[in-house]
Amino acid sequence: FFLNMKKMLHLLLSSWLLLSVNFAQSHQIQKSVSLNAQTISGNGALVSRNPAVATISGTTWNIQVGPQEDDYDLKLSLDSSWGFKSTIESTITIILEGYTPPPQQTPPDADLLLVFVVNDIQYFSFFLHLDIYNIKSRIFGSFDTSPSVTPVSTWMANDAIHQRWDRISNNGLWTTVHDWNKQIEWPIRFTVTSNPITGTTLFELYHNTSGTKATQWTFFDSFEPNANIDFYIMGDSTDERYDIHTIRTDLTYATTNPTTNPSTTTTLIPTSVPSDYPSTNSPSTSPTVSPTNH
Repeated sequence: FFLNMKKMLHLLLSSWLLLSVNFAQSHQIQKSVSLNAQTISGNGALVSRNPAVATISGTTWNIQVGPQEDDYDLKLSLDSSWGFKSTIESTITIILEGYTPPPQQTPPDADLLLVFVVNDIQYFSFFLHLDIYNIKSRIFGSFDTSPSVTPVSTWMANDAIHQRWDRISNNGLWTTVHDWNKQIEWPIRFTVTSNPITGTTLFELYHNTSGTKATQWTFFDSFEPNANIDFYIMGDSTDERYDIHTIRTDLTYATTNPTTNPSTTTTLIPTSVPSDYPSTNSPSTSPTVSPTNH
């Protein structure tokens, strides 16, 4: 009996230590900033606006979309201190607090085009709608870093491809997001996780005050590390209107390096015959309370 109690206590202690390490390795906010029309910069972040379409009312940007040749309505720029990590998974989260005024068009129309850019080369674009119509979202990504690639800021400001819809999708090469066609409600949370270990990038979109998940998309490439990031915000069509009160940005990553081959499952019920010195370095978090006498 006492031997089995010793085994159980040893296993419990090992499990507690493992949990402590796992908590230490969980993602934690490393940088954060909240900007508005009166506080447009801070902590390596800056919001630029197109003054022809984005007016200021207190702390709010009021946007009425202008001509298609305008490269953006608002742009969030993050310096390289916000860059993705080179050896571990890291996440940029951008939260847009805003409001959609009643559309002036008939039929009503209110859409957003968002472009997430790393090092002015790699990017992906996303289309969502703020009006009541059931229109499927669209996504397009380009992770090419070859010297021949034109910087995003160059083609974004060039009217060679006139329509914004086409310009940010390499002339209309969108992929349809079949699992989401609903109206997006404020606030909008845009999460991008780059994983250099698996060579993938996960995009997740959440919305409304409950933080409901709308959709997600995986790219089988990761973003360049330690590079500046730009986030372009623009309406899809002339005279669309939307307001943005706050743009909050967080950078999260683990404070210690996790294993390069993490397990995707956790054993909840360990063996009923634990050894005095468990062979695994990752014991279960739920040891049996009644081990056998073997």
